[in-house]
Amino acid sequence: MTKRYLLLILVAAFVWSCQSDENLPNTPETVVRAYQSYLDKNNFKAAKKLSTKAERDRLKMIAHMLEDEPIDSTIMNTNFLKLDCKEAGDKATCYYTIEEFDELFSDSFLLVKKRGQWLVDIIEEEFTIESDTLFEDVIHQLLEEEDKAKQEMQ
Repeated sequence: MTKRYLLLILVAAFVWSCQSDENLPNTPETVVRAYQSYLDKNNFKAAKKLSTKAERDRLKMIAHMLEDEPIDSTIMNTNFLKLDCKEAGDKATCYYTIEEFDELFSDSFLLVKKRGQWLVDIIEEEFTIESDTLFEDVIHQLLEEEDKAKQEMQ
């Protein structure tokens, strides 16, 4: 009788450990929207749950760059004007258009499906020291423009 209870407890523990402790979004579009929402709020911990290892490393770098910035100056609100995801097996590309500072920007997110969960990914070869520096310059430029806009509003 004790062996049955032990076996039942082990099976229950295994099933429980395989389940996620939360319901993560799990279509390419819902993952992108949630991921971007987390980034907008600097919630890197939540964004990492929707990221591959390579993307988690990039998020760590972004978080480090923003550490010295005033928190309210780094909060964004991305509004996707267009978001179109194309799936191909366990990979997806989500093409998007957003508007920031009265300009339209188009780009894409790459996603991969791992263990049944869609995750935001990057192509590591494209993220070089030069692009890191460029990315940092863009972030600082956006923050400066936001500060100017806030000052003009006061």
